[in-house]
Amino acid sequence: MAELTVEIAGFKWGGFAMTRAFWLIVVLFGIPGTAFGQSDLSDSQTLHALLTEVRALCAFGKRACLERAQADKFISRVVGD
Repeated sequence: MAELTVEIAGFKWGGFAMTRAFWLIVVLFGIPGTAFGQSDLSDSQTLHALLTEVRALCAFGKRACLERAQADKFISRVVGD
């Protein structure tokens, strides 16, 4: 199975770097939209909501990364690399 690789402005992106870039975009554009949607809350409530969402995203990212690593390990054992 070939790795997905994209070339942007002379730099090749693939695998872990691409995943990192994806999560950076999610955090930069997703979190502020959520924060503006909760503008009627006080600052401390907004901060608490943001921290909760960031923690959830981090947990999801770690879980996805772990699942990918386990799948890669399983595939390498099956293939025998």
